[in-house]
Amino acid sequence: MVRYAQLLQRDGKTRQAARVLEQAWRAQPQPRLAEIYGALDAGEAPVARYKRLQRLAASNPDHPESHVALASAALAAQLWGEARRHLDEAGAHAEPTARVCRLMAELEEAEHGDGAAARAWLARAAEAAPDPAYVCRACNTQARDWTALCPNCGNFDTLHWSAPTLAAAPVLMPPAPEGGERLPAPVEAAGAKPPAAPEPASATSAG
Repeated sequence: MVRYAQLLQRDGKTRQAARVLEQAWRAQPQPRLAEIYGALDAGEAPVARYKRLQRLAASNPDHPESHVALASAALAAQLWGEARRHLDEAGAHAEPTARVCRLMAELEEAEHGDGAAARAWLARAAEAAPDPAYVCRACNTQARDWTALCPNCGNFDTLHWSAPTLAAAPVLMPPAPEGGERLPAPVEAAGAKPPAAPEPASATSAG
């Protein structure tokens, strides 16, 4: 859906692209959809973009991602009250995710200049539940966009939208570049033991 919407936008069919994204949002809200939707009008003022994103959120108004998308747009438009309201709604039914915590930190700094509160939220973000992403069932790599092949291990149709497990180190991988060049392998999962260092060579005595 993202790629299709981008092609429509490139051809100047902005309204059709918006409808495609709204349809996708109704089925499964994802941050990338909101990002593309917000960029459909590059010259738009931040307040106008916030109001336009309300149309996207209306496709799935109670989903936490709708509130996160609106909170992010409200922050950009300096609509502090709206940003806080949507962030509160995003975390109303569960502990706030890492992204919600980071946005709260940004809000505390921007609205009140409260560095202590911002640092507290950032510390909370470090221990918060990870946000959903495209996760490979085979190697647990996280990807920004869905692709037919995992950008790390190359397995077919293994990327699925889910919350990463806390046991695995989050590795946000971009889509594989054209030409099929394999990207570097992700870092080891948290707690994994590094390979043992080689034994140092024994010193030889002078004759």
